[in-house]
Amino acid sequence: MDEKKLKLIETSLKLFSEKGFHSTSIQEIAEQSNISKGAFYLHFESKNELLEEIFRYYAEHILDKLIQATEPNKPAKEQLIEQITTFFEMFQDHYEFIVMLFHDNLQLGFKKNEFFDDLQRKSFEWTKQHLHHIYGQKIDKYTVDLAIELDGLIGSYLKWIFLHKLSFEPNMIAASIVVKLDRIANYVMTSQPKPNFTFEQVFSSQKQLDAHTIMERIEQKIHQHLTLQENAKQAYEVLKEEYKQAQPRSIVISTMIEDLEQEEELREECKHLREVELEKRKGTAK
Repeated sequence: MDEKKLKLIETSLKLFSEKGFHSTSIQEIAEQSNISKGAFYLHFESKNELLEEIFRYYAEHILDKLIQATEPNKPAKEQLIEQITTFFEMFQDHYEFIVMLFHDNLQLGFKKNEFFDDLQRKSFEWTKQHLHHIYGQKIDKYTVDLAIELDGLIGSYLKWIFLHKLSFEPNMIAASIVVKLDRIANYVMTSQPKPNFTFEQVFSSQKQLDAHTIMERIEQKIHQHLTLQENAKQAYEVLKEEYKQAQPRSIVISTMIEDLEQEEELREECKHLREVELEKRKGTAK
């Protein structure tokens, strides 16, 4: 993300949390960011699009930082405590983001189902990896239940801290959460109850995107974002024609995806398109 776009995100977040989303004008955001109003529209088509980008940026930034925030040589439980500690520290650091969401009871207007599905999947994989490192294969069938328990513990603490403006020590809360999770994990491993939910139940319902659906989304974004470079539009047209062929050439598809990935607005769709192509290659290899 370029420096000016990041400055717009950080400035607008501060203004939104202080004044509210609806009471903050694009002119104010531009002035506080030391750019012209016209320059704002080079990065975002509207204030709503800016809000979407804020949400994406902070959600992905928090998850990425969470994954990196540990020493790999430490015991597995200590690693989990460190990462949950980092999560609560980031809650303190980005408190303005939470205030902004609650201030105006904002409704996110973008295709949030797809975004949240991906975010939840990443979060689950993070939880699953930790559980497996701590307890081994015997915990695997309970990973969804324990992921729900962990989400509930973290979410409840965050809600009470926010609503009652409580001061707290991130490490102490993280350690207590891991102790509680450990007791639940030991209980299910010992008593072996039937899992409430399984991985297949939760994630198989998430629609597997096909190339046609993804291409439709790319076309929609090209029409919506007038600032996209001409070479992205050309790459899309080449890719569309290639998919019409009886035997699309993987080298052409891969090259055109690389060209489309140069545009930040299209990277999510390109990621899904790569996944589809990878699955096709796996199927061919069998």
